[in-house]
Amino acid sequence: TDDEEFYKTDSISTSAFKLSEVLEIIKVLKSLALQLFWEEDITLSKNTHSPMIHLRNRLSHLLTQLYQRDSRQNFTPQDIWVEKRIDFVQLLASNEEDSKRAQMVLQQIPWACPFDVRLKIFGTWVKNDRANNRRGEKGLYVKIRRTMLLEDAFTLVGRMEPSLLKYDMLKIQFVNNAGVVEMGIDLGGLFKEFLTLVIDEGFNPNRSALFTTTPNHLLYPNPLSNLIGTVGVDIALFEFLGRCLGKAVFDGVIVDIGLAPFFLVRLLGRQTFFDDLITLDADLHKNLLFIKRYNGDVTDLGLYFSIDEDETGKVVTVDLVPNGRDVAVTNDNKIQYIHLVADYWLNRRTAKQTKAIMKGFHEIIPIDWLRLFSASELSMMITGRRLGAEEDDIDIDDMQKHTHYANGYTQLSKTVRDFWKVIKRFTPAERKKFVKFVTGHPRPPLFGFGALNPPLTISCVEKGGQQG
Repeated sequence: TDDEEFYKTDSISTSAFKLSEVLEIIKVLKSLALQLFWEEDITLSKNTHSPMIHLRNRLSHLLTQLYQRDSRQNFTPQDIWVEKRIDFVQLLASNEEDSKRAQMVLQQIPWACPFDVRLKIFGTWVKNDRANNRRGEKGLYVKIRRTMLLEDAFTLVGRMEPSLLKYDMLKIQFVNNAGVVEMGIDLGGLFKEFLTLVIDEGFNPNRSALFTTTPNHLLYPNPLSNLIGTVGVDIALFEFLGRCLGKAVFDGVIVDIGLAPFFLVRLLGRQTFFDDLITLDADLHKNLLFIKRYNGDVTDLGLYFSIDEDETGKVVTVDLVPNGRDVAVTNDNKIQYIHLVADYWLNRRTAKQTKAIMKGFHEIIPIDWLRLFSASELSMMITGRRLGAEEDDIDIDDMQKHTHYANGYTQLSKTVRDFWKVIKRFTPAERKKFVKFVTGHPRPPLFGFGALNPPLTISCVEKGGQQG
């Protein structure tokens, strides 16, 4: 059953269930799956021959398929997937047995845990990872010309050990258009600016040829990137940009790039299928559905198991099966054909580029961590746009709570108290401008201001022998 059949009417055309009945089935299956997680002997969790383990895994798989369909086009109430009675944070910090059960739930049916809680868990993993890999070195200074930003970033940073990028071992010095090194000490702000600028330029189709857009103006890797520039360099650049994007998510740095949903699915390490094609090319998806539902003789349409693609003015024929250009599409094989066409456009066509950016992304964000999230949730983590949240909803109290003070200032200092009085009187538009000034982006951090690295700091600066 494809998505269109599923949503077309109140009844699912290929089964006896109505959509309203599916909701009840989800509730029952979720309850049963969670019960199996909690009642199962934890020592049997790796015993694949256990009937109870097999049943639990099958239930989890079925529920995940329904959840993914719901993620593509919502058909359920907002809270149907979440199990509010379970305190996942407390369980993870509890005894070994409870912690293992909570981890298994998060691995197999993570959507049972509220998104905000999963974000907190992700933030804890990031914090622990940093603490376990803290280094004593001062860091490497890298000079980046603003006029050659992406080129310098790739040449100087792209070939470094990924851990140097991940664990804040790089200090950035910008060189302006006149060739002069800009003043400033990188305490984290310059690196954040560097990271956002590299992502902005590398993912921008108007500045590089590495990405292209869907008809809805969402980004995905350019399948023709290998035809532009030096052979092989594009793949290394994709890997580097994957690391930069991973570092942004790791640090909670918000970037303004809209990634296509099918590509986000790939970033999560998952495969895409026919129903994901609508997020790449809605017209092609519609045409393939027409073939699927065609009641006449499909051979009348004159289709073969091949695709003709224009590569910069040259038409190239790609076989979907061996000698596919000579294999006609018939009523018997048309389902195979539409799935192979979808697989080509979603997976095969950009396989090298996607593999490279996934490699870089996963060098920063372990794939096990990504199992917590859906494609739409990953998009929120990248862009900072949260479902149901107002664009200008900035929590000044949260900002004040997580601000640090230095060089003699404390939260009780008169200047500091006056500062917060002024900020709290700001209009929503002024708050956005202020947040952009201090963080580089007008939207608040998705994990809250406490997740900023380095933290917001108000420092007293001496002027004329006086502090102020």
